[in-house]
Amino acid sequence: MVLTYTDKQLNELNHGKNVYSVNAEYAERNNRPLVTETPNPNPSSSDFEETNTITTSDGQEFRVIATKSDPGTGFDGLVLDAFFSILVLFIFKL
Repeated sequence: MVLTYTDKQLNELNHGKNVYSVNAEYAERNNRPLVTETPNPNPSSSDFEETNTITTSDGQEFRVIATKSDPGTGFDGLVLDAFFSILVLFIFKL
């Protein structure tokens, strides 16, 4: 099976709001949903919005299957699943 992603899709996934929203501080500061592999199924009105799906501007949906934040190194990252393919994106705090 060969899957093809456009440069635009990969750039959208690896920059800005999509990949950085795995970090709770970034998501809250920028009023974005927190990207997590397991969103709270019964959030209260005071809970922060969570999602496990990222949609690119062309409508392609990617499901988040894992996230990782390491406060010691500043590493944040996520693993996406789209039609049985896996993309791994990493971000680092500067």
